[in-house]
Amino acid sequence: MLRQQEKPLAIYATEETRAALDWIDIVLNRFSGIDWRMIDLSRPDRLNRSPSRDWISLGGRIGFRAIELQKSVAFQFRDDVSGAIVVVAPAVGELTVELREAINSSGAVFIDGTFWNENELRAVRPGARSAREMNHLPINEGSLDFLRDSPVVRKIYTHINNTNPILTPGSRERTQVEDAGIEIACDGMEIIL
Repeated sequence: MLRQQEKPLAIYATEETRAALDWIDIVLNRFSGIDWRMIDLSRPDRLNRSPSRDWISLGGRIGFRAIELQKSVAFQFRDDVSGAIVVVAPAVGELTVELREAINSSGAVFIDGTFWNENELRAVRPGARSAREMNHLPINEGSLDFLRDSPVVRKIYTHINNTNPILTPGSRERTQVEDAGIEIACDGMEIIL
């Protein structure tokens, strides 16, 4: 589709993401090209915002807002017609107040489920970095309890590392996640809000 698209592909990104993806210009310039739309999280007027402000339109019926985290960004998307809201937060080092508020005001959340515990990767690869050193809050040290008590209807762990025991059907860890009302993302998963 990119080859046949007449208009450049619009990509909203922070400067850090743009720099990391500079190679994609080379690939897509031969096709549709890219219309980079920068998100500036450092502007003073973006600090202390509430979940109801700072929505950016993607054109049509979808809007989004960026939620700045310590070493990453989460996004909250809103369907302006239905009012449905979803949070996508694949790299969460801590559950900030703003992220908690965004999740609790949404109909669904896709959230970082990379590791079950802090030293999970070290158990299979000595000397590996810990979960927090890689900017991932372990499930058993905060996100599980928060999500269990959150009013959000659909709670879905995503970005799951292959060492995470929640991937094993019947494991104690998976049972804890399922008993908390949290789903585990899988390839091809679709949700309707």
